[in-house]
Amino acid sequence: IVLSPADGRVTRVESDGTGTLISIFLSVLDVHVNRSPMSGTVESVRHRPGKYLNAMNERSSGENEQNELILKTGHGPVAVTQIAGLIARRIVCRARPGDRLEPGERFGLIRFGSRTDLLLPPGATPAVAPGDRVAGGRSIVARWSGRT
Repeated sequence: IVLSPADGRVTRVESDGTGTLISIFLSVLDVHVNRSPMSGTVESVRHRPGKYLNAMNERSSGENEQNELILKTGHGPVAVTQIAGLIARRIVCRARPGDRLEPGERFGLIRFGSRTDLLLPPGATPAVAPGDRVAGGRSIVARWSGRT
């Protein structure tokens, strides 16, 4: 299974031959702690400066300030991206390359309204749809094909 990396509302679920993208919007009322969606070793952590568009805007995934964490898992690389929003202007990531993370383990946070994107490799089947509420480290957002 793949756990939600954040509390919030699912705004986008897209699957194609290259993988599955699940976007979660965190309102100012959500807990802004980010958690590991599954067990893995941190392969890389990359910060990218950018804009501060409203995190509900789909363009925020590509244009806003963000921090991308790549986990090396038994199913392939899994990316968790912390994305700053209109109000959120501070991303905190305590994970470092080489760290081992377990499912639901805290690795960082985003201050106030923000967005968290989860990019899974092929073989993941989404278990959520846009509009669903999820809880970080508790809600199942995807399953690996052939497993229940």
